[in-house]
Amino acid sequence: MTNKRRSLKPGVSVATVTLFDAETEDIDVVAMQFHVLRLAKAGINSVTIAGSNGEGAHLTYKERTLLISAIREVLDGSGFRELPTIVNCSAQSVREVVDLCRQADQAGADYALILPPSYFSGAYTRQCLSNFFTDVASESPIPVILYNYPPVVGGTDLDSDLIIDLSSHPNIVGCKFTCANLGKINRVATKVDATTSKHNGSGFYAMAGLADCIVPTLAAGGTGVIVGLGNVLPKSCVKVFDLYEAGKFDEAQKLQRLLSAADWTLVAGGVTSVKSVLESYFNYGGQPRRPLPRAEKDAKERWAIALKAAVEYENGIQV
Repeated sequence: MTNKRRSLKPGVSVATVTLFDAETEDIDVVAMQFHVLRLAKAGINSVTIAGSNGEGAHLTYKERTLLISAIREVLDGSGFRELPTIVNCSAQSVREVVDLCRQADQAGADYALILPPSYFSGAYTRQCLSNFFTDVASESPIPVILYNYPPVVGGTDLDSDLIIDLSSHPNIVGCKFTCANLGKINRVATKVDATTSKHNGSGFYAMAGLADCIVPTLAAGGTGVIVGLGNVLPKSCVKVFDLYEAGKFDEAQKLQRLLSAADWTLVAGGVTSVKSVLESYFNYGGQPRRPLPRAEKDAKERWAIALKAAVEYENGIQV
């Protein structure tokens, strides 16, 4: 490894958007660094780069490296040297994934987030999937976090037994459950003795992938979340986590209801809606890369109205 790995703590990681120049669609490095610094100041536990919200599927290898380096640079130079980065290193073959993990490591990343392969999904047996992850983990210079998100990989859904089996590999240290299956999170967290804010456990991180289930995930014994809503409401996402961990369950649940409504708006609207709301309320965000749809005027207004109360709450939080 090129750097001492930064330790991931229980809490809220934000799956950051990738910001582009409006004319050229090149990565806007200055805007990205501004955005990531805003997230870091909100108290998040890590930055997740080039995931679904980050349009990882639209990025070249060179652009992924640029993002990692630029984000690491601004964090290190702004008092957040110990804040880890998680990078989506998903691809279709063991060879390519390992190559991406090595590049991420060289650029300063701390963890690799990896989806199961999908192009030949009909041919992949359970053993194929197990071999894929164990082979990648054995060759990756940085720890691996499994990424279970069935809709983007042809329906492949890692079940709790497979995740539990894979957790025994010393370089597989967690799972992001964007399947939002709370029963699965509970089974895995219990069996592997997942890390929480009150319990070191085995060191395995069980993390949901949606902000509408922060409280349910913690109740299920999970470690935290990796969420796209945090691009818009980072302080609110962190606060609901902190309230629950402080035993203020009624307050946590009340805030969770506000976040659940906001999260659904942005999940339904996709990356376009996240960037649109950032533009409406924080004066940056822009558009996604083609062929994702551009935000139409009526949709922008609808999304802004839907997030108004949540953004007002966010802006009232002092950190």
